[in-house]
Amino acid sequence: MAALGHTPTLGHDLPSTFRETMTAAAIGNNLYHRLRLRGG
Repeated sequence: MAALGHTPTLGHDLPSTFRETMTAAAIGNNLYHRLRLRGG
């Protein structure tokens, strides 16, 4: 995380694994909130 300030094009410089992890986390978070809204 220390290199965040040194990359001008953050969205394009991130490793694909990191992007995939963030995407998976966002999807999981979305599903989690959906289940909570449904009372599960």
